[in-house]
Amino acid sequence: HGCDRIIVAEQSLICYLAMEKSIAETEDEEKSSTDTAVAIAPPSPPVETLGDDELCHILCRLQNPADRKSLSTVSSRWRRLERLSRTRLTMLSTSSASSAAAAAAAMAARILPLYPSLQHIRAHHASLPFIAALCPRLQTLTLTGTLTPPCVHAISSFNEEEEEEEDAGLGPGLTRGSLATLALGCRLLVRLSVAHCPAIVDDAGLSALSASCPSLTHLDISGCFHVTD
Repeated sequence: HGCDRIIVAEQSLICYLAMEKSIAETEDEEKSSTDTAVAIAPPSPPVETLGDDELCHILCRLQNPADRKSLSTVSSRWRRLERLSRTRLTMLSTSSASSAAAAAAAMAARILPLYPSLQHIRAHHASLPFIAALCPRLQTLTLTGTLTPPCVHAISSFNEEEEEEEDAGLGPGLTRGSLATLALGCRLLVRLSVAHCPAIVDDAGLSALSASCPSLTHLDISGCFHVTD
């Protein structure tokens, strides 16, 4: 019986050692498998390895202003690319009416060079010369006027004194000929609203738009009383 107990103990020890060895081999295999997987799997490329073209392509798919604003805070490079890829912009001065034209012109001169891909703009009419010079891809333009709808003069009551006051608020570099300049600088225009901007709209400007902007399908000139039949 003593021999039997020894044999049983030896067998138990052998089984225990075999089990320990099996566990150790399994752990080694798992570790080796993990190491191999890590070595084989290609690392995820950091965003900074993407070129400007790739990032601009991604940014062009983001139309939510909040998302674009968040991305522009990631780094100076992302801020620059957000500007390069932006297609929409609103520039409206918060200055008083007496200084709004000058403030709007200064804002346009400062901001528009940063956004070369703009296609849709809403801005004060004093921005027009800068838009014409800096936004060749423009498709949609809405200009806010010197007169709001309730204040628009009827043609019958318009006089020279009112015209002089109206022209005084045009802003630097802005004349009725600016609409013709816009036609030459933004030939891709599809929609244009210059409603209640009588100081910059006349027959010559509309003729220039007709000749230079073949894609123009929508034109709002309501309240522009210098236009004749």
